[in-house]
Amino acid sequence: MKQTTKQYSIVWVAYNEENTLLASFLSALKAIKYNEFKTREKYNVKIVICYNGCTDKTPEVAESIKKKYSNKKISINVLSSKKGMVVAQNTCVQDLHRNERYAKSPIVFIDADSIIKKNVIYVFLNQFRQHPKLKAVGAQPKPISYQKHGAIKFFLDKLINCRAYFPKSEITVHFAPEYHPYAKSDPQKIGVWFELHSKIYFHGRCFALKDTGIWDVPENRIGEDTYLDRSIHYRFGPGSIRHMYDANVMFGPMVSLKDFLKTYYRIYKDLSSLKTKYPSFNKVREYSKTKLDWKYISKLSLNWQIIFLLYAVLRRTTHFMFKNKLIYRKNRVGSVWSYKNKLKLNGCMPTN
Repeated sequence: MKQTTKQYSIVWVAYNEENTLLASFLSALKAIKYNEFKTREKYNVKIVICYNGCTDKTPEVAESIKKKYSNKKISINVLSSKKGMVVAQNTCVQDLHRNERYAKSPIVFIDADSIIKKNVIYVFLNQFRQHPKLKAVGAQPKPISYQKHGAIKFFLDKLINCRAYFPKSEITVHFAPEYHPYAKSDPQKIGVWFELHSKIYFHGRCFALKDTGIWDVPENRIGEDTYLDRSIHYRFGPGSIRHMYDANVMFGPMVSLKDFLKTYYRIYKDLSSLKTKYPSFNKVREYSKTKLDWKYISKLSLNWQIIFLLYAVLRRTTHFMFKNKLIYRKNRVGSVWSYKNKLKLNGCMPTN
C-alpha cells in the first residue's frame, strides 16, 4: 500500500533578526526530522519567511536559507511586507491560504529570535491528531542564559523572567477546568492539578493552528497572541486551545527594564482595545487572568522568594503607570518592537 504524504507549514516573520533567524530555522529543521522519525510518515513542509521593515541583513539571511535548504520535501518562500509583526503574519497566512493543501493543514508560527526543541512539531501535530476539537496549541517558553553575565543583567534576567524559570508559579485567577478537558485523559509531565489551574492561552513565541482558517487577527493589533487566543475561545469555546508544557521554545530573556515595559505596554494596549472594541471577549478575558501562586513560591529558596516579591511590585507598578497613562502615551508599534538588548542565539545555551 502506497504511503500518503502529509503536509504542514511553518512561518517566521522577521524584523532585524540577522543574528537569530538561521539558528531558529535550524532548530526547526531538527524538529521536522524528529517528527518523521517518531511518526514513520512522510511529510511535505512549506516554509514561509516574511521580513518586514528590516534595516539589517535579515533579507539576505532569509534568501540564503531558501537557496541552501529548499528541496523536494521542504519548499521555502521568502516574502516581504511593510513594518509590523501582525502585518507580516497576515502576509504569510494569505500566501498559504492560496494553496488548498496547506490552507487546510496545520501551520506552526515560530518567533525568529527563538529556538524550538526537537519534539515541538511532533507534539503539536500529535495533539491535533488526538484531539479533533483543538484549534490551537502552544509551546512553553524557556529562557536561554547568557554564557557571560554581568551582575545587573544576571539579576534582571532572573527578575523579569522568573515566571518562565518556574512555570508552576503562575495559575489562573478563576478555576475553570472546562478550559482544560485533556488534562486528565492525556496528562502532561507537569501534572494534572497544575494544568487544570494553568493559563488558558498560548504564548506567541511558538504556537500552531489547525489550519489557516483559524487565523483572524486584524492588522491593527500590535501582537497576535493577545487577540488570537481570546478570539479562538470565543469562536470555538473551551477546549479549543491547549498549552503544551512538554514542548519548549527557547528564548533570549529580557535583561532590560525598558524592554520589559515595552513588552507589557504592548499587552496592556491590546487588552485595553479588546475590552472596548470587542466587548464580547470580556468573559474570555476574565477567565484568562492569572496570578502568582504564593503557596508554590513559598517552597522555593529564599532568594527566589525575594525575586518573586520584587517581581510582584514591578508588575503592580507597571500596571499603575499604564492605567494612569504615565508612560507610552502614543501607540508607536515600531518603537514597541525595537528592543536594544536582543540576544544572539549562537552565543547562548539553554538552561538546565
